[in-house]
Amino acid sequence: DVLSILLPPSLTISFIQVLRQGKQQREFAVSILKYCLPMIIIALSWTIYSNQKLNLHYIIAVILIFAALSRFSPYVSTLLSQFIENNSRKYLVAMGLVHGMTNMGGSLLSAYAVTRYQFKDEVLGCIATAYLIFGLVQLGTLQYANALNVNLTTFLSCLVAGLVFILVGSRLYNC
Repeated sequence: DVLSILLPPSLTISFIQVLRQGKQQREFAVSILKYCLPMIIIALSWTIYSNQKLNLHYIIAVILIFAALSRFSPYVSTLLSQFIENNSRKYLVAMGLVHGMTNMGGSLLSAYAVTRYQFKDEVLGCIATAYLIFGLVQLGTLQYANALNVNLTTFLSCLVAGLVFILVGSRLYNC
């Protein structure tokens, strides 16, 4: 139910960001399609049909702390970059599983993006591309499982999210 409410406006914002980005993230998008998406579909389907939830909060918290430290410590940054570079495919598979089971793969995506890309626009392009792909697959999986509830409020929330992003969010990003 929560994804039915939050996912469409999130997709709207990601779509606008990808359109505005202008730079293609084709290689990254292909990697997401190959390694992440099958895992998202499997994990999300398992979560829907088994009605079980896994608590991965502590693992994700450690990864986020490590990623934050990498911004301040060249040593930690090098370690994280080398780990992701050497285990890129496995990392993307794990990210897909985590995102499908908990909807918290975005935190792993952030760590991936900031270690793989140096410039703000590249990081944004990576994250927006992945969120758009993640969201479309989640939306399709929810629809297939008859677990998606879309109504007029959904469309209005997409419109509001898009307008707020265009009028406020994009201006804050450019500051």
